[in-house]
Amino acid sequence: MFIHFLYNFAHYQNDKYILSIIYNIKKQIAEIVLTRKLLSEKIPSGKAVNVSTDQIVFFFNCASTKDLNLIIDFLKKSNIANKTTSVLAYCDFDIEENKIDDSNIYIVSQTDFNVFGGIKGRLLDWLSNNKFDILISFAVGYDLFCNKIISGLLAEFKAGNFHEQNVHLFDLTIKHKTSRYSEQYKLFNFYLNNLKINI
Repeated sequence: MFIHFLYNFAHYQNDKYILSIIYNIKKQIAEIVLTRKLLSEKIPSGKAVNVSTDQIVFFFNCASTKDLNLIIDFLKKSNIANKTTSVLAYCDFDIEENKIDDSNIYIVSQTDFNVFGGIKGRLLDWLSNNKFDILISFAVGYDLFCNKIISGLLAEFKAGNFHEQNVHLFDLTIKHKTSRYSEQYKLFNFYLNNLKINI
């Protein structure tokens, strides 16, 4: 308020000396604010992406038991689920976890969100307690619940399927020509290994 008053007074008096002082004060305040903001943002480690050794989380969405079985089949055949990977699947249907024949998949659904769309309970704990180098999302289409999960996942680098409303969630998006998980994974793997990405 005082600086604004001083600026108006100096401008009215046409005092270039006071105007230059006010300009420098405003510049220094802006620099302090910007410096604090930049320091609070994520600082890259500079580590190169390595799909074979990095901590990776695979994210899927499915609308039926058939979709879930395709995911399980893909994971078994590709042998990508190991000690450095985690698998998270959002199921948009009622599901009984004890009937799933793959305990390596962490299943979540709309019941893991409150009435206002906020993440709650076990999913909130899981997202808070797990940090990854890479997220590879096989989720397709536009789904607010999936987007909330993806934005909440702690990953240094996020790759996913292209959708015009989801691109802001990822560091890399790919417009796949196939719906087959094995082919999509090959393409993700190719780009992650050949683009010389640092995180």
